Amino acid sequence: MRTIRKTNNLNQIKFANIIGISQGTLSELE
Repeated sequence: MRTIRKTNNLNQIKFANIIGISQGTLSELE
């Protein structure tokens, strides 16, 4: 997840919004 996000130059909040989850959930997944 982190690699995809960094490749697209997105922060956790923006990326979480795009894939439809909360930033906290994304943080746990990473």
